[in-house]
Amino acid sequence: MSGCFSTSPYIVYAGKSLMSTWCRGGSDGTHYTVTSRGWIARKYQYGFEQIFIPSTSHISRPLLLKVDGHTSHISLELTDIAENKVEEEEENKGSDTDMDLSSRKIDEGQRSLLRKGLNFIPTQPLNETKVVSTLIAGVQAGIYRKSLRDREDIVSEVKKVLEQQLKADKKKDFEKLSRMQRRAIRKLKEDEDIIVIPADKGGKVGVINMTHYIKRIRGKLDTKA
Repeated sequence: MSGCFSTSPYIVYAGKSLMSTWCRGGSDGTHYTVTSRGWIARKYQYGFEQIFIPSTSHISRPLLLKVDGHTSHISLELTDIAENKVEEEEENKGSDTDMDLSSRKIDEGQRSLLRKGLNFIPTQPLNETKVVSTLIAGVQAGIYRKSLRDREDIVSEVKKVLEQQLKADKKKDFEKLSRMQRRAIRKLKEDEDIIVIPADKGGKVGVINMTHYIKRIRGKLDTKA
């Protein structure tokens, strides 16, 4: 069929270690891995994020992926990855040609992270039960000298306020980072040869060589008033 193509094969063997003989005879670009317990949910997630998404990046969106009913193909983590990818592609529509001014080019994960800007604060899922029980325990410890009725009234009022606040927070649009973006944070932090700085205009973020940054700062300090 005209316009059709295939992604790189991804083969998952049952075993504790990958034998070299199992990786022979495959087509160019074939990915191989093993699973000791026979479960492939995590392996499929890797294939979706690291093989399917990059291999289809040239195809116009929206893109429909059909899968069978295997449980490894349907999970909240895969849904989050797909949704984050859609958001990243929307962000990619803007120009970011001035984002990378370093000698070593940043990858797409780092680029998508930097587009969020310096004011972005990633959030973690909130364990509501743990939060409420911890706060209530603290309140009870502080009012143990009061009468039973007073303690019950205070705890009831605290629970009411907490439930209202948690309900309001659910309506807020909290943002999460994809696994690729979390790796990007780690790589950027570990690279001592570069520095992330705000751009002069447009509220963007840029990456430049540390040596160049130091040279610029020294030049400004040495400039006579």
